[in-house]
Amino acid sequence: MRIAMALILYVIAQAMAWFQTNALLLNKWTQDNIILITIGTAPIFAFLFAFATKLLYQEMESLWSVRFITFGVGYLIFIPLTWYYFGEQIFTIKNAVSFLLCVALIGLQFIMK
Repeated sequence: MRIAMALILYVIAQAMAWFQTNALLLNKWTQDNIILITIGTAPIFAFLFAFATKLLYQEMESLWSVRFITFGVGYLIFIPLTWYYFGEQIFTIKNAVSFLLCVALIGLQFIMK
């Protein structure tokens, strides 16, 4: 249960982080309000990342595993958001290989616990 909750929190936090870091590229309103967006969202997803890390560490007992899972989840969130908002290609060989490597990286953390 802690693993599922941690993964859900990571997905939410990674999505929020994606929007914050790419806000300047999205539209005029986000460009004009980047400081407000940053101040308003950073504490929320900082808490989500911290709490998810605690939950996952309690299960995995390895901060390396937590880090690799966080990285993999972040990349998997980056792909669809970048495709949807910026129209960048998802289905390229580079993205397919990167996707498979992220899935393998995440899966390996659970298999070799």
